[in-house]
Amino acid sequence: MALPVLAAYQLQRLRRLPKPVPNGWREMVRPSDTGLADPNLRGGLTLSVPSLQAGATMRIYTRANKARPADYSCGLTYTDEAGNQYRLVRCNGHHAAHPNRLEGTEIPAVTPHVHYVREAYLRAIAQGQRVDADGWAIRTAYPDLDRALSALARRVNLIYTPNLFDCRNLP
Repeated sequence: MALPVLAAYQLQRLRRLPKPVPNGWREMVRPSDTGLADPNLRGGLTLSVPSLQAGATMRIYTRANKARPADYSCGLTYTDEAGNQYRLVRCNGHHAAHPNRLEGTEIPAVTPHVHYVREAYLRAIAQGQRVDADGWAIRTAYPDLDRALSALARRVNLIYTPNLFDCRNLP
């Protein structure tokens, strides 16, 4: 089933929407062993974003390959009130080459890159093309998961919300 098409301005609004994160959010999303027969470590944190429609959620997630730590991913998903899930932004480390299928370009293997959901890709899916909604990506230069998380925080407007006794700044 194809995802409903969100317009570019709607996708941009979801990325720019302020997303409060609690003290220690980085540790909360740090990948850990799931105990399953999975070659990856995984982590995540569901965010409380007051301005979302009732029933909609946002979640930060992480993944790190156990055998190759430079092969990692972190991102932000949005699930609407009907249960449709969009990976709004996905920051990837070193793994396979990435084709931007609609544009006919490619990011070479082992090049960190960031994916975005784009309206054109949602429309292509609605028309029956076999592409991922977040199939468009650009090169980036973060060398590890920690720096990718910092880049993600900036790209999706994570806002550190200190408690009464904590005076630290944004991540």
